[in-house]
Amino acid sequence: MAVSADTMLKAVEHGANTLSLLVYGCTLSDTDTYVKTLRNHGLAVHADRAGNLTRLGDCLDTAYDFYLVNCDLAGDECRVVLEQLRQASETTPLLLLTADVDAHLALAQEFGARDLFAPSNEQRLQFIMHREVRDLLQRREAGRLQQRLQEAEQRCSTLIHSSRDAIA
Repeated sequence: MAVSADTMLKAVEHGANTLSLLVYGCTLSDTDTYVKTLRNHGLAVHADRAGNLTRLGDCLDTAYDFYLVNCDLAGDECRVVLEQLRQASETTPLLLLTADVDAHLALAQEFGARDLFAPSNEQRLQFIMHREVRDLLQRREAGRLQQRLQEAEQRCSTLIHSSRDAIA
């Protein structure tokens, strides 16, 4: 039985699942503001904040549902961070914050970012996260259905191969 995206989103909104978020390049107060904003709009969120590359390396031992990266970093630090995140997981949705969206658009495209937005735009963050949660839950459900299909195919194949009589 397939579950609709709205039903899955309601499950997350009611605390059935807690979303894990890795935040890089944001101050502690900014990170808290983002988390509070998401929680105030019905999303159960746990955020880990990596303040430097060493801490980022430690955090990458954990699987996250989303990466949130501030691109307004000195030098090539943003590129280094994005490379490390993509090495850790090519499929984890990557959301980028920047005061100058146009300046970082090529970087966002290069690393497959799902969205790029200004840090001060909390409404946009809410919209993005609700969309991404729906997408994440649909991907999880598709994975579960794919696994169930493979198991059914395997059982069917085993039945056919172990049958003594011809199957018409």
